[in-house]
Amino acid sequence: MHRSALVFYPRGMAHRVQALPGAGAGVAFASLAFRDGEADPLARVLPERLHLPLDQAAPLRHTLELLFAEAARPAQGHEVILDRVCDVLMIQLLRHTFEQPRPDIGVLAGLGDRQLGPVLNAMHARPHEPWQLQSLVTLACMSRTAFTEHFRKVVGMSPMEYLTGWRMRLARRLLREGLPVKVVSGQAGYTSPPAFTRAFTEHVGMSPRHWLREGALA
Repeated sequence: MHRSALVFYPRGMAHRVQALPGAGAGVAFASLAFRDGEADPLARVLPERLHLPLDQAAPLRHTLELLFAEAARPAQGHEVILDRVCDVLMIQLLRHTFEQPRPDIGVLAGLGDRQLGPVLNAMHARPHEPWQLQSLVTLACMSRTAFTEHFRKVVGMSPMEYLTGWRMRLARRLLREGLPVKVVSGQAGYTSPPAFTRAFTEHVGMSPRHWLREGALA
């Protein structure tokens, strides 16, 4: 019986696709890049492989049908359309993943959590804001104690530890792009370059300039 499926390798694991003897197969490949590579929190918490039979997810099947149809008939705007369809496909895949029984721990579990999802989304979208524990508690509509305990249980660390880690990932990306420390410190949510440098050094083990000299891509 012919059965279509979507397979996604979040961390680029080496793999081989092989049809069963005597069976035909239509295959389309697409790749994507997380902005922070394997250090991206979403890439880190996804499983090594996501395999989804499409008879279990009608929206993804319809999107894949559009993807195959467009791939088979190159025309003006072909690549732009394929890129956008792939974007939609990934969002649908992640949505489907969130709706399944929750992963044990990590940011993926947090994003799928009714109370923590808005908090994580806000931190991700606006890391430059002067977040304090109380402002995060307000977003979650929980008591301070309940929020802190729930966040640690689901995500695996405290809210402020997670926020610092997210800001440091952003800072490393901006430093790689050549932005000066003064600009990076503001975009990463620090009130001054010295405050940012102290936080970066404590988190990474060396100053921003030293880290860049040692090889930011290492």
